[in-house]
Amino acid sequence: MHRMIGGRVVPEAQKFRTSSIDPEFEEKLDQIFMGIVATSDKAWALSSGRKKSSKQIGGAARLSNQIEKLCNAANNMSQATSSLTPVMDPYGIPQVVKVLDSMSEEVPEANPLYFFLLKLLLNKDKRIMFLSINLKIRALWLKTEMEDS
Repeated sequence: MHRMIGGRVVPEAQKFRTSSIDPEFEEKLDQIFMGIVATSDKAWALSSGRKKSSKQIGGAARLSNQIEKLCNAANNMSQATSSLTPVMDPYGIPQVVKVLDSMSEEVPEANPLYFFLLKLLLNKDKRIMFLSINLKIRALWLKTEMEDS
């Protein structure tokens, strides 16, 4: 027996008569679409064998409207989040390089110590320590780090 869809016979639709859905997926669909009915003039309930009333269709329209509002709100939140400028990490590499460059008297840029420190300060814990300690002992701490390595 072939299925009629829209007044046409569709032999490929036969497989859906006997196929089943995974029980876990069916449960999820039931949770998602519980109480939902079609909104067109062809809406009907299999259990009743007749079309749904306009009162039930109105409930689906309200739900559809609420879903649309949620989607719009999520889209607006996504756009707002993506338009924010990234917050600079106070212990980031650009910040530590600026501080290191400001110490040109203690750590000249063409000095091997400078290049050693650039590698050393790739380590976030070392950057945090360097930026947190007293300005008076930073240069000493840096030289000690080089000697200890």
